[in-house]
Amino acid sequence: MNKKFLIAAALVLIIGGSAAYFNTKNLKGDFSSVSSESTESTTTTTEETETETTNPPDKLFITNPSAKGSYKVGQNDFKIAYFGLRNDGTTDVKLTSLVVELTATGDGLLSSSGANYADLKIVDSTGATIMTTTGLSSSGSDTSQSLTFTGNISLTGAVITKLYLTADAANVSTLIADTIKATIPATFIVAEDSSGNPISSTSEISPENGYIGKLNTCR
Repeated sequence: MNKKFLIAAALVLIIGGSAAYFNTKNLKGDFSSVSSESTESTTTTTEETETETTNPPDKLFITNPSAKGSYKVGQNDFKIAYFGLRNDGTTDVKLTSLVVELTATGDGLLSSSGANYADLKIVDSTGATIMTTTGLSSSGSDTSQSLTFTGNISLTGAVITKLYLTADAANVSTLIADTIKATIPATFIVAEDSSGNPISSTSEISPENGYIGKLNTCR
């Protein structure tokens, strides 16, 4: 009786030990599988992060439209327009030319004695001249003329360059109650990045219709 009992007990121990071994092996396999899936997930996240940090293209913004203003007869360097330029790209942008469309009412841009507005220029916040033009044409329209301004304006990303369009008003009483307004179409802005690549007005200048100023009235 004792021998049979001992043999039976030994068989139970052997079978139980084998089952425990196989269970442990299966558990190890499961943990290895989980570890592998976790590693693959981490790799995917890293790739997505790298894609999202791609540098944006250079973009030129025209900001800060001016409010309505006024000027006096014979006033020098009065401000027709105030605007800002900002580059949001990763490289510097150089602006070399832009067109200003001037419209006037009343006595208009010209009179019998010459131009009602002279010494037109674009200056920075210190008053330094940045861009110049040849001025109003005596043979041009009395109500509207487009002037090309040339110079060099360097724009660094995220820094707003404040600019003013100024002029000298003629010293004639017929200017009183007249108005003048400036518009800068985006299609005539000439700019390039640090590699010499042009900045396109259709996709890289905002807003696409450029700068539209307010009326300035002679008081």
